[in-house]
Amino acid sequence: MSNAEATERFWIRGNVGSAVFPGWIARHAARLGLQGQVISQEDCCVTVVLSGPADLLDAMALGCSLGPQEIWVDDITRMPEKTVPM
Repeated sequence: MSNAEATERFWIRGNVGSAVFPGWIARHAARLGLQGQVISQEDCCVTVVLSGPADLLDAMALGCSLGPQEIWVDDITRMPEKTVPM
């Protein structure tokens, strides 16, 4: 695992339209010490940009895949961000 800082865009796909999911993402990211924000949410996709240590971004992806019980994640695509929008 690496402690290098990174910024990534996450596309979280599935049945992810629940109103509780953005708040859950924000709380989970804060607990991990990540900075970021939910960019958009639709019934089938949530887009999030997060910054922090690479190993904690991995932990966030795992956490999102398990998510709150109100959602179901089918897939998470991650791509490095060139600029930090925060």
